[in-house]
Amino acid sequence: MHSLRHVQGDRPACRRPRTRVVPRPTAAAAYVGRATAGGTGKVRFKISDPRPCSEACKARITITTLKGKRLGYLAPDVWFRTGRYITVQFACPLKAGKYRFVVKGMDGADNTTARTAGNYLVVSKSRTVSRGTSSRVWEFRPPGERAPFAPAARAVTLR
Repeated sequence: MHSLRHVQGDRPACRRPRTRVVPRPTAAAAYVGRATAGGTGKVRFKISDPRPCSEACKARITITTLKGKRLGYLAPDVWFRTGRYITVQFACPLKAGKYRFVVKGMDGADNTTARTAGNYLVVSKSRTVSRGTSSRVWEFRPPGERAPFAPAARAVTLR
């Protein structure tokens, strides 16, 4: 690659650095997730988007082993409000043990989070007593199955 030189002299050509007009959203996962093997699990996270940006966001939660092997992810087509903790309940097919979950988010303008957030997911042995499940249980998908991580429609319903 050749060096850029000014047309009339020997000075290097100046390039103006790119500036980002809108700040990107950030994710936080301050709480340890809990689940039972073969039952349901819950994780809590928050995606913050500073003003004057979107009030809605989407989330993708990836579950890995402690060594980093991806086991699956949760990526629903649901919009959430930004700036508050969201509790997500999902059907847990994992064995008892300790795992990690990582949260990535996207705001309404398709900006991804500046940094991901993660914490532990502790899966305990299943109990014999069933407490029942909520009707809002997310589907746990294996890593080979891809879901689109983009807003399908602009009609936003916030939860």
